[in-house]
Amino acid sequence: MTMAEYRSSGKELRKSPKGLIAGVLALALVAGFAYAVRYVRSGMHSLELTEDERSAAELQLPSETETTADPNRIMYESRDVFQSDMSRGTLVLVTPEYPIEDQELGLVNVAESKNEYLSVGDVYIRLQKQAMDAMNSLAKGFFDATGHQDLMIATGYRSYAEQQELYERDLQRTGGNSSDLYAIPGASEYESGLSLELMIYTGGGFMQFTGEEDYAWVLNHCSDYGFIQRYPADKEDITRVRNQTAILRYVGVPHARYMRDHDLTLNEYVQLLENYPFDGPHLLMEDHRGKEYEVYFVPADPESGADVVSVPIPSRLHYAISGSNRFGFYVTAELDPYARTVETTAVEAEAEPEEEPAAEAEPEE
Repeated sequence: MTMAEYRSSGKELRKSPKGLIAGVLALALVAGFAYAVRYVRSGMHSLELTEDERSAAELQLPSETETTADPNRIMYESRDVFQSDMSRGTLVLVTPEYPIEDQELGLVNVAESKNEYLSVGDVYIRLQKQAMDAMNSLAKGFFDATGHQDLMIATGYRSYAEQQELYERDLQRTGGNSSDLYAIPGASEYESGLSLELMIYTGGGFMQFTGEEDYAWVLNHCSDYGFIQRYPADKEDITRVRNQTAILRYVGVPHARYMRDHDLTLNEYVQLLENYPFDGPHLLMEDHRGKEYEVYFVPADPESGADVVSVPIPSRLHYAISGSNRFGFYVTAELDPYARTVETTAVEAEAEPEEEPAAEAEPEE
């Protein structure tokens, strides 16, 4: 499919007349339709929760008080999202410039949640549930394709305190003022709960995951399950982290697919998304199953002092909101191919993110 931009046109699709209908019957049909729409809409929910427990229920369901929209047109309504949740969600960028806070909400224990196709290096390792579910599916797909069931999760979520302890311990080892093994506290991908390190379980021990031979399948297909290779070898000047083949980061299926197809790191991708604000063209993409999505950016000012940000969401489509950990929120909506109005144009001219200056590689996570 040709990648395209999407812009809500504001034009309604109208159905052809079907003849005259008696007044009473017409009123009955309208009332019945409104009743049905109400119950259909009440079942719609977000794809992935990024709000905390205070606002999860509000985020998932469209308002029951909104005027019924034409089913052939995408309609939007506003949702108040906590400004503090800008650091939550599957698309948050974690770097020394954009540190992250503890992400305890939504974590699950890997040893208790994994399937039979996965091993785990420590019974205390945790991940965000979305990443855990996706990793189970990836491990099953790897087994079906190769017969191997020896993938092992060696590292998962770290709290700020755990990262600080590792960092300071390494400073004592080196006697310096910086670590060449661990990122500074707040700047580690592991603190998101969405990143993991893979190894290969050998029965009595483990080996490094290099992505070679049969294991190349994992790197070639991880985007089908929502993962990216966070620190590829040819992007060290952008990520400022040396190649880490074994570190996968969960971002969600359509985003991982787009990044793979356009050879983008997460650093580049989130910068690109900020070129697609809600009131301008929306980025249109599809996943490996052919499902279509629109993505747009809602800016926010973390220095404004406001407690909440008004985020436009599609009224009757599955959607997800993710903080950027930078300047706002990203909205991803799964499009209904039978109920939308789009204007498409080529996006390649605007799709390239600006280049960031090269810098020395940062230490491993």
